[in-house]
Amino acid sequence: MDTKTDVAADSTAAEERAAVPAVRQQVYELLYLVPLHDNAEERTAIHSRVAEIITADGGRIITSREFARQRLAYPIGTHTAGEYELVEFAAPTTALQSITRELGLEPRLLRYIVTVKSARVRSIGANVETIERTQSERAVAAKAAAAMKAGKESEQQPAAASDTPPEAIADLDEKLDEILGKEMV
Repeated sequence: MDTKTDVAADSTAAEERAAVPAVRQQVYELLYLVPLHDNAEERTAIHSRVAEIITADGGRIITSREFARQRLAYPIGTHTAGEYELVEFAAPTTALQSITRELGLEPRLLRYIVTVKSARVRSIGANVETIERTQSERAVAAKAAAAMKAGKESEQQPAAASDTPPEAIADLDEKLDEILGKEMV
C-alpha cells in the first residue's frame, strides 16, 4: 500500500511541476541618477531602496557600484550635480515591468534607465575585469621591484642633498591638503 501512495504522490508532484512554467531569468543593468548628497546616510537610504525594489519582485543584485559624481549638463529641477550608480541584477522577465514602474514612482531618483545585458557583453566585461586585474598586479610588482632596486642603489650611494628647503615642502603639503580636501564636483 505504501508503494501505491508513493507512486501517486510522485506522479502528482511531476504533474504540478509540468503545469508551472519555468520562470526565465534575464540579466539587466540599471543606471540611475540621484542628487549629490553630502550625507552618506541619505545616499545609503536611496541605494537600499533601489535594492529593495529589485529584490521585491524576485530579482537578485549581482554587482552595484558608484559610477560617477559629476556636474550635470543641465539642471534637473533644482539639482545641478548628481551621483550615478550602476547596478547589474538578474530578475525574472515578468518582473521587469513592475521594477521599472516602482523605479519611476521613487521621487528621489532624478533619472534611470534599465537595459538588457547580453551574454556577449557579460563575457567581454569579465574579460576586461580579468585583464585590468592582471595589469594592476603587474604594475604593483613592477613598483615593488623598482623600489627594491632603488633601495639597493641608495644603500650603495650616499644620499644627495635636497635643493628644496623644508619650508617650501611644508607649504606645498599644506596646499595639496587644501586642494584634495575639497570635494570635486
